[in-house]
Amino acid sequence: MSLVLDDLLRDPDRLLQHLQRMTEVVAQQNASLASLQAEHNAVLAERDAVRTERDLIREEHDAAQAEIE
Repeated sequence: MSLVLDDLLRDPDRLLQHLQRMTEVVAQQNASLASLQAEHNAVLAERDAVRTERDLIREEHDAAQAEIE
């Protein structure tokens, strides 16, 4: 790795190209991370909505069961 770095330091144009490629990779990774975080948040919101619906159904069931007894 140090040989590659030495070569890059001697050639500013290659160093600039290398840094630009690295910047593009980091930008792509950041975009992927943001997308995954948004998807994760959507799944958590959906999970919470389903739990709320489940709890309401249980309450209705319990109320109906209490009327029967």
